[in-house]
Amino acid sequence: MQAGEINAEGNDSMVKEFVLLGFSDLPNLQGFISGIFSIVYTIILIGNSLIITLTMVDPVLQKPMYFFLANFSTLEICYVTVTLPRILVSMWTRDRTISLLECATQLGFFLILGATECLLLAVMSYDRYVAICRPLHYPLVMNRKKCVQLAAGAWLSGMPIQIGQTCQIFSLRFCSSNHVDHFFCDMPPILKLACGDTFMHELSVYVVIMLFAVVPFGLILASYCKIISTILRLPTAQGRGKAFSTCSSHLLVVILFYGSASVTYFRPKSSHSAGIDRLLSLFYTIVTPVFNPLIYSFRNKEVIAALRKLLLRRLMIPLSLCIMEDQLEMDAVLVFLLVTMGQGNCTSVTQFLLLGLSNTPELGLCLFSFFLLVYGVTVLANLGMSVLIQVSSPLHTPMYFFLGHLSFVDFCYSSVIVPNMLVGMLSEDKAISFLGCMVQFFFFCTYAITEVFLLAVMAYDRCVAICHPLRYLLVMSPRLCAGLVAGCYLYASVCALIHLCLALQIPSYQSNVINHFFCDLPPLLDLACSDVTVNEMVMFIVVNVNELVTIIIILTSYWLILVTVLRMRSAEGRRKAFSTCASHLTAIVVFHGTILFIYCQPSSGGSLDTDKVTTVFYTVVIPMLNPLIYSLRNKEVKEALRRVRMNPEHIRPEDNESTVKQFLLLGFSDLPNLQGFLSGVFFIIYLIILLGNSLIIIITRLNPALQKPMYFFLANFSFLEICYVSVTLPRILVSIWTQDRATSVLACAIQLCFFLILGTTECLLLAVMSYDRYVAICCPLHYPLVMTPTKCIQLAAGSWLSGIPVQIGQTCQIFSLPFCKSSHIDHFFCDIPPIVKLACGDTSVHELSVYVVVILVAAVPFLLILASYSKIISTILRLPTAQGRGKAFSTCSSHLLVVVLFYGSASITYFRPKSSHSAGTDRLLSLFYTIVTPMMNPLIYSLRNTEVIAALKKLFLKT
Repeated sequence: MQAGEINAEGNDSMVKEFVLLGFSDLPNLQGFISGIFSIVYTIILIGNSLIITLTMVDPVLQKPMYFFLANFSTLEICYVTVTLPRILVSMWTRDRTISLLECATQLGFFLILGATECLLLAVMSYDRYVAICRPLHYPLVMNRKKCVQLAAGAWLSGMPIQIGQTCQIFSLRFCSSNHVDHFFCDMPPILKLACGDTFMHELSVYVVIMLFAVVPFGLILASYCKIISTILRLPTAQGRGKAFSTCSSHLLVVILFYGSASVTYFRPKSSHSAGIDRLLSLFYTIVTPVFNPLIYSFRNKEVIAALRKLLLRRLMIPLSLCIMEDQLEMDAVLVFLLVTMGQGNCTSVTQFLLLGLSNTPELGLCLFSFFLLVYGVTVLANLGMSVLIQVSSPLHTPMYFFLGHLSFVDFCYSSVIVPNMLVGMLSEDKAISFLGCMVQFFFFCTYAITEVFLLAVMAYDRCVAICHPLRYLLVMSPRLCAGLVAGCYLYASVCALIHLCLALQIPSYQSNVINHFFCDLPPLLDLACSDVTVNEMVMFIVVNVNELVTIIIILTSYWLILVTVLRMRSAEGRRKAFSTCASHLTAIVVFHGTILFIYCQPSSGGSLDTDKVTTVFYTVVIPMLNPLIYSLRNKEVKEALRRVRMNPEHIRPEDNESTVKQFLLLGFSDLPNLQGFLSGVFFIIYLIILLGNSLIIIITRLNPALQKPMYFFLANFSFLEICYVSVTLPRILVSIWTQDRATSVLACAIQLCFFLILGTTECLLLAVMSYDRYVAICCPLHYPLVMTPTKCIQLAAGSWLSGIPVQIGQTCQIFSLPFCKSSHIDHFFCDIPPIVKLACGDTSVHELSVYVVVILVAAVPFLLILASYSKIISTILRLPTAQGRGKAFSTCSSHLLVVVLFYGSASITYFRPKSSHSAGTDRLLSLFYTIVTPMMNPLIYSLRNTEVIAALKKLFLKT
């Protein structure tokens, strides 16, 4: 379709479509912006839907105020849906065209919903006016019928006028261009494209704005004038505070919406620019709807209470996965050519190329977002299950012992494949070294076989529990359980080692292109030049023997269970017995079904593309589903989740030990007069950390001069600092604002786990950055060859992922301790030393393991940093000129300063003599390395780095 058809009579054009330029001037940030918008849209949908659900299901919220709030949340969802999905689609498809009809429709709905928002805000202010100024008449005035009439009036009043205004605007002829310099069809950029005099149209626009924006705003001002005068006349400060709290949320929303809209449309034309207009429009069309549910939930006690009630009633919400059929057709011609080209030239390979799931670039971001979400759920669900089993004493039974190991295997199983797959989706370099491929295959095979036998062991456990309940604890002793699990791991390792040894015997390959998303045996064997009959036979035998043995165990166990259940006299007994194994049976059917489909079909019966789709299911999706199946279908797990969240500390009479259900983070409660000041300071620091580190990330992505390994690691480091601080600081602020210092054992364990993982990542990333500086200064000619994009991604990914299994194990070990002294943690977050202090008995073994882990994840990286800087300093001192030495040292001085700040404060906190420890000093030192250092890092890198300063100047001059 042509963008415009030019009339012969004049220079007017019959425009058939517009081109929404959007953010096309930021080509390097398209992926980042689309990711941010996707997250924002998800938050808007979830937040506002949650508000709607709460107002419908909670009887306490069946009031006019919350009726209008539900309408407002529905409006926010519609309001954002008019613009944001279209923006995301244009970014993903790179198609920025929009037809004239679609543009008119978008503008019409945008104007109608904007008018509805103005009117609804006025209605809500009238509701607050009646509630505060006429409290005795409130139930009579704001009756159900009146509320429905007011809401309907707000929704419908703007329709005829805004439809007329839309028709009037699109009756104009457009001759300037068909490029709309905006991210959606708004009136000002469209009117700029019109031919002739648009004065009358602009005048009508301002008249309509006066009617639907200024008049409601005048009503809001009148309402709040009455409200404020009424509040000021109240006799008590408590009454005034309570009255104002009922309307403060609404007042804040009004200021956000009208403030940003006014700045956008009513500032002088001389100060208009397309970039500023887009930025301001983003604020009131997208950012404000994000904040609205947060404002109403965090600033409203009734909403918070209803939210707690809902979460306690249904902690795990059933998820219905609507997985669209992936179009995973690979470019068959490309693969064929690559393979046939290599057939006549069989060579030994040093690396493989993993083609992944799809060669279609348009699908890359969608697949990345989907699998990142799935992996996130997998990690959280499986680790949450493991921690829950550790901290909940009713789950310390053989069944949940095996389930804990199944969750751990699912986590490891998925982590072997998905992170590398995600990196491949973002990176153009899809290479994996031969050694890396073999290691990945070995661990994948180990965890897959372990899962198969764990499921069989769990079936045997259910058989003993149901068929021999009186002998259950004698048969399934702790020693036998540990032996069965160890046997599963050991046997799986042996099977994987056999496959690995046979794979290493393959001398050469036709090609190094693997038509898969990870190193699995079937696609590797397809590329082999030599005869791989032995490999195929061993694979067939091992897979079938393992499947046959485990399926026989499972079928025998369930046959005995079925016979025992059918002999039970009561239907209730049969139902209860079967419910204990329903989750396990579901997991078996899903897992074994896909395994048999892939590995036991004839060679001619399947295709690699079909295998890939099926493999995605059992390698990525099933590890996510297993903890959900066991939590949603298991009453004991759901009860444990409820207990962990809602029960206070419960003391057992025996030996004065306690089953602590929650901790109290004392934080800064010893400074009651400084709570407001501290919250203000911490809030400002958090904003500085977010803004400073986000700015570093943005300029390293935008500026071509910063597209270097050093700044790639710096962007990772800045993102890490944001995550690192977000683990602790928001919780501190919430506890200060709400005065609720309680945290459940599960929440405490999760916070500690993420804090340890991110702390480990920081140590490793600092070591990687020092290695980067070492190569740049000591081996400058080899620097581009050594620090390739693939190597940089691998080093960064290794830093992020290496500490996860170790720190998860350490967290589980710490929270397996019994706590008897107190539930009061004299700290502002869950850290190891104050938690271990509350434990009963001898904790020397646990403290020793903590020091071993610290040496592994902190001392070893620090030694690598020292070694790197020793080489760097010796190289710098050998340089002939002072200018060269100064220039070389300036490239690593910022990093060196960050290392000194981080390791110095952490060392003083954890390694000073115990006699000098005090709670106040510990808190102060912890503040420094957990909050102050992340704030200083962007300042250090920006103020001490000429390239960053130049990039910042260029960015600010451009914008």
